[in-house]
Amino acid sequence: RRSRRGVRFLVSVGPERRRHRGERSKPPRPPQAASKKGFKRSDACQAAFAEAWLRARGAAPRDLVLVLYGDAAFGDALGARGDVRTGRLGRVCGGAVDDDLVGGTAGGLVDAAAVLIHLPASVASRGAALALQAQGADGYEEELVTRLRGFRPDFGLVATCFGRAPEDFHGESGVEARAHARRLQCPLVGFLAGGEFGAAGGSEFGALGFTTCLGLRGGEGVS
Repeated sequence: RRSRRGVRFLVSVGPERRRHRGERSKPPRPPQAASKKGFKRSDACQAAFAEAWLRARGAAPRDLVLVLYGDAAFGDALGARGDVRTGRLGRVCGGAVDDDLVGGTAGGLVDAAAVLIHLPASVASRGAALALQAQGADGYEEELVTRLRGFRPDFGLVATCFGRAPEDFHGESGVEARAHARRLQCPLVGFLAGGEFGAAGGSEFGALGFTTCLGLRGGEGVS
């Protein structure tokens, strides 16, 4: 972990990798059987630790949080955490990156990671969280403009389902990139995901599919 200018990094949220002060690290636990909710007990433990990590570092609704994990089941578990789901710990954006997306090399990645971007109350900055599902060039840009409601971002996080990238989804390549360049006009940091996490509806956050999730920082418009 390290912190620079209000940005805090969590390299791994696996419970078997954390270390408390004055306490030796514990050996890895054996895999747990899948629960009735569709995710493993270890996924729930990691999600609980991620929520506690954000809470301990003072994450607030105005903050941006980028999450990346190796198993989509972790997203389900994270979305079940009350403070994450309701946005009390920030506008969470991200998704799963598995072996199919990175050519079979995901096995060496940490279970999950997060980046917390603090937006201090003393700074005149606001944020927005969007989850877009429209198809086609006109439809996607129209949904983006409608959801922005005049918001003018200066920085953003983005996680896009890899299923939206092929030309057979939008009918042509580069549809979303061009819409972002025209309507957002700000730097974006993100990745293609195999299962996304973002603003599932209204003010709630959770695991999604075939979606482009955005977490935006700016100075005007919606909060």
